[in-house]
Amino acid sequence: MGGMPDELSAAGYIATPSITIRQPSADDAADIWRLTATCAPLDLNAPYVYLLWCRDFCQTSIIARNGSKLVGFVTGYLRPGDAATLMVWQVGVSPAVRRQGIATAMIDKLIGIQSAAEVSYVEATVTSGNLPSRRLFHGLARGWKAPVQDDILFTAQEFPLSHPTEYLYRIGPISAQGG
Repeated sequence: MGGMPDELSAAGYIATPSITIRQPSADDAADIWRLTATCAPLDLNAPYVYLLWCRDFCQTSIIARNGSKLVGFVTGYLRPGDAATLMVWQVGVSPAVRRQGIATAMIDKLIGIQSAAEVSYVEATVTSGNLPSRRLFHGLARGWKAPVQDDILFTAQEFPLSHPTEYLYRIGPISAQGG
């Protein structure tokens, strides 16, 4: 278990009550693309990717809005050949509302929705330098009272362009309510 140091602390933040969390539609894609651009170190993909994502993977993704303003998103998919595993592809939260529990609230809601699909594992890839994401996934595991494993998935040498090593975080098994 784990190739990265465990300097993670519990956040204990609560999502802002005025935030609405729901599944995305194609109408949300442009806002997701724009928010991604403010969420380093996330990779910014072509706008078309987000349009397709909001169409084809809306059931396994979620967004957070404060009124009409997009303040967060989680994109994910069920792993081919392993429908019990939700792969979280990207998590983005507006810099203006970070550390308020919005990412945790979005993923918890997404796990609640996915309970009908019998999702019992959550996976995500995280670089060693992305401490907020590392804290998020360790915090989710603690909250769900589920084990978490992190191991190298792709080394820096496997990427065609300069990119840090990606660690695969696997949390579970988790219960239907995520905890």
